[in-house]
Amino acid sequence: MILFRVDASPEIGLGHLMRCLALAQGFHEINLPTVFVVRESSLNCTELLLHQGITVTSIPKDTSIKKEIEFLKAAISKYSPLAVVLDGYDFGYEYQQQLKSDKLKLVFIGSNNDHHYAADIIVNQNIWATKEALYNNISGDVKLLLGNKYLLLRNEILKAEPVVINNRLSNILVTFGGSRYSMHSFTIYDCLKDLPFLFNLVAGDNAGGLMEKNPLTGLNDHQFNHNLSVFKNIYDLSSLMQQADLVICAAGSTCWELCYLGVPFITYILADNQEQNAACLQNLGISLNMGWWQDFDCNRCRQTIISLADNPQQRKDMHKAARKIVDGKGVERVVREIVYTTAKGV
Repeated sequence: MILFRVDASPEIGLGHLMRCLALAQGFHEINLPTVFVVRESSLNCTELLLHQGITVTSIPKDTSIKKEIEFLKAAISKYSPLAVVLDGYDFGYEYQQQLKSDKLKLVFIGSNNDHHYAADIIVNQNIWATKEALYNNISGDVKLLLGNKYLLLRNEILKAEPVVINNRLSNILVTFGGSRYSMHSFTIYDCLKDLPFLFNLVAGDNAGGLMEKNPLTGLNDHQFNHNLSVFKNIYDLSSLMQQADLVICAAGSTCWELCYLGVPFITYILADNQEQNAACLQNLGISLNMGWWQDFDCNRCRQTIISLADNPQQRKDMHKAARKIVDGKGVERVVREIVYTTAKGV
């Protein structure tokens, strides 16, 4: 048994939960069951996790950190996991330290602002992640799994066929994740709607007034205009990605899925931890960095899309560069390292 402590919410989106889901799928491949301990949220992902064969335990929404630690320790006692995987902004050094045990291996995904860790294994899948940049004060006993070699991609993405770049750009996917930022998709559409393309927009529960005027349910798409389809609360974007000639998205975990499929994309930065992603991906010729969303310029966005539409060779070059950095074996590598560490007891 592997126990995950991870959250999804309108504030932080679905990225943390989705990469943990990818890792859980890897453990299931070797017949290791998983349990997810999640804090209650308006983003109810329980059904998604249960469908994947994952046991789900919910922490009441307003539980204090102290009570949460007690709750988590009780879950650890109940399930006796080989390892606990922590993925989130609230699981810093003190949190990790309180779970530390000689009989239990701790895995932390990501990085903390204070750069202090009590975990036995640290996973950071960002292409720019290095020991020198983020983990320079880590002891030699901690195993570091850093960089795109350890990208965590779900089976739904890994089973999808990489795209073929069409000379004619006709279909644009706009997605800003499952967080409150999903409403930005409508700003993009409003800016580009008169251009000769079809638009697929992904919206969350917090997508502003347009969603209130046009109530959506389930995973069905609804036509708001002759060139627009909107998808609400959809967790698997692989089919929409495969249909897309270009994607407009945040510079978060969605980028790695697009890289694997080879879909050209442009990014906007929504949070500090996305800034290096956006810069690095542009430097590698994989995507175009449009900068911070707060500086959104409609004219610049339009000119960028028109330029890419007129330049299929540039999109083909982006496709090739993206496919080079993701081999699809990241989950397998991380699972192997965690299992090896737990079996060895070091």
